[in-house]
Amino acid sequence: MKSIKVIAFDRWGGGSPVENTYAVSFDGVDDYADNTSMPHATLGGTFSFAFWIKPISGAFGYRYISCRSGGTNPYFEATRGTDGKIKFFLNGTTGTGQKTTTGGSFPDNEWHHCVITWNGSTLKIYADGVLDKTDSNYSGNLMGEILECGGLAGGVGYNTEVILDELAFWDKKLNATEVSEVYGEAIIQDLSALSTSSNLVHWWRMGDGDTFPTLQDSVGGNDFTMYNMTSSDITTDSP
Repeated sequence: MKSIKVIAFDRWGGGSPVENTYAVSFDGVDDYADNTSMPHATLGGTFSFAFWIKPISGAFGYRYISCRSGGTNPYFEATRGTDGKIKFFLNGTTGTGQKTTTGGSFPDNEWHHCVITWNGSTLKIYADGVLDKTDSNYSGNLMGEILECGGLAGGVGYNTEVILDELAFWDKKLNATEVSEVYGEAIIQDLSALSTSSNLVHWWRMGDGDTFPTLQDSVGGNDFTMYNMTSSDITTDSP
């Protein structure tokens, strides 16, 4: 562990760090990993979603993470913006919309942490542990059946070049204190050892403990399969 991270952890004074050696790199051409058994009927009304992201390149609207039902509604997606910010496209029960992080951008070739919380009526976006945007204009179940990294769930294309790590879902709306605990001042946390562990329903380590072409869901048992990829796409470039 790098000394600078030890110092940050000591200052924070809590948490349970875990070794993190790997992440998964998508080439922006045809790489993707997907899962076809997300429990959208019970999870989509209230959930929180976290991931580490290192954008590399890609056009506006290209998908980092996409969750859809066979290419249709309901859905939520994390996509690329021309301003370097992550945009969230949502389609739930009563409307469609585009959500954008409001503070600093997520520049290419830098690692950042993102958490999205949703309770059926209010969306909150946290960037590196800090609340970035709140939006209450939409409502409903946002969870689709197919969760895909690197492209469009249930469709073809919109692949983007990105490295992703530590993908997780909780069946509750995390509060600000809980988000801070998950972020852990940029130290990768053992999510199964935090105060929110009983609400953790999916956790993909994205390389750590995985064997190509399967990315294991260490909590929910809904594994990803990597397509058009090689074992070298499980990279040591991790946060």
